[in-house]
Amino acid sequence: MKETCDLLAFGAHPDDVEIGMGGTIAKYVRRGYRIVICDLTQAELSSNGTVDERQREAAEAARRLGVSERFNLGLPDRGLYVEEEAIRQIAAVIRRYRPRLVFAPYWKIDIRITGDAPALSRKRSFPPASAAMAPESLAMRTAFGRCIII
Repeated sequence: MKETCDLLAFGAHPDDVEIGMGGTIAKYVRRGYRIVICDLTQAELSSNGTVDERQREAAEAARRLGVSERFNLGLPDRGLYVEEEAIRQIAAVIRRYRPRLVFAPYWKIDIRITGDAPALSRKRSFPPASAAMAPESLAMRTAFGRCIII
């Protein structure tokens, strides 16, 4: 049987999801929602601490927020492009958890795939025969805290 979650949040780097929607996650955890965070990179090119420090901080943040699960795909930092392998990995996460709602950041030039991939994976990975596995909604969080439902 496949695992499911109510809300699946993608972030390019550890801490992106908390910065973009930590309050929203806390709110929905309190309402009993099962929330999963998927970080796409380990932020290995970041100047904000080491990879190990960021992983520990991400794990602690997930624990404090009450997130059910958090994991990292280990894609290359500053190398997130709309490419077949990255899309395949992201689509596999969506298929595994079958979320009701997917959150991804509004695209910026250096992390474009985090904004594009959920929509692309929905189009390419959920043909009519498997439409039941597709998320009910996709939402993009913006730099200003707004959400765009797509």
